[in-house]
Amino acid sequence: MCTLVSNGLYKLNQIGIEFLIQNRCQIVNNLEINKYDSRPMFYAMKSDKDENVLYLLPLTTIRSKSQENRIDSCLMSKGIQKYYYEKVKILGVQRVVKISSVFAVSINMIEEWTINGTIYVVKNRNKIVSIQKKLKVMLSHYASNSSHSENHVIELRNQLINKNR
Repeated sequence: MCTLVSNGLYKLNQIGIEFLIQNRCQIVNNLEINKYDSRPMFYAMKSDKDENVLYLLPLTTIRSKSQENRIDSCLMSKGIQKYYYEKVKILGVQRVVKISSVFAVSINMIEEWTINGTIYVVKNRNKIVSIQKKLKVMLSHYASNSSHSENHVIELRNQLINKNR
């Protein structure tokens, strides 16, 4: 089992992949997490409901001007879309935290993403606070909108909490 470092970057292990497949999570299809060598990175935050439950937020790299324009449009919007993303620099590369694609796992479902044997940690305090605030808004939105079909993070979280009791 890995050690959770606050604001660290992680990837899913086989247990996590199987959990998401078993629970029919859309994220499995969107991120191709079964390809180990190209498995995506996730920004991890602890749940305030249970210390063994984590929220994983996928990271992506901006690959085109149209993608950047779409993300910027969301960030500038007045609605819920402004909470979908947060831009961060990781090792000098502009990345995007996809807060709207958050899902819940337990600590035994992840492994560290390291650079030269050291886990990478997001250090920009302003970005950390912004991600935390946006995540709270998205979780509240998902909790109040049970018909949301792409993400059932609340059900996953509750399932994991009940398993830990």
